[in-house]
Amino acid sequence: LTGSWIANEDTKYTVEYYHEQIEGGYDLNASDVRQGTTATEASVTAEDKADRENGKYTFDAEHESNVLSGTIAADGSLVLKLYFNLNEFEVSYEYTGEVPEGAPKVPAAEQVKADATVTVAEEPILKGYTFSGWTTTDATVEDGSFTMPAKDVKLTGSWIANDDTQYT
Repeated sequence: LTGSWIANEDTKYTVEYYHEQIEGGYDLNASDVRQGTTATEASVTAEDKADRENGKYTFDAEHESNVLSGTIAADGSLVLKLYFNLNEFEVSYEYTGEVPEGAPKVPAAEQVKADATVTVAEEPILKGYTFSGWTTTDATVEDGSFTMPAKDVKLTGSWIANDDTQYT
């Protein structure tokens, strides 16, 4: 009598996706159970590495905990792991309308990670003018701050000449 073994073609393995947290570290965000042939190589795909959540996260190819390929074990224990970093987006300020002579420079633009809390810059002051306040349609500002979305945010404000300014 002779016999032979045939590798199962429906052996399970798992792909796990880890997302950087704004507080630090990474959390398991999702996992995907797949099937393959026992004792063969499984690898993550280009689709697995694609940006996630509309560009909020980008695959970190250099992350030391990535497991991008491995041999499918008969017991289903293979786990491939991908780590994604929060992307940074720009917060910028701009005056609109006529800018009076002597107006302070707008605050410098800064790069901020998605999900971070951003405090809106203080309103500038210029004698003889009233500043409208910093506003944006790119994020929801509450109590002078907002949570950084996965896109650039531009805050704008304008100057209105006071008609009751006394000059000496």
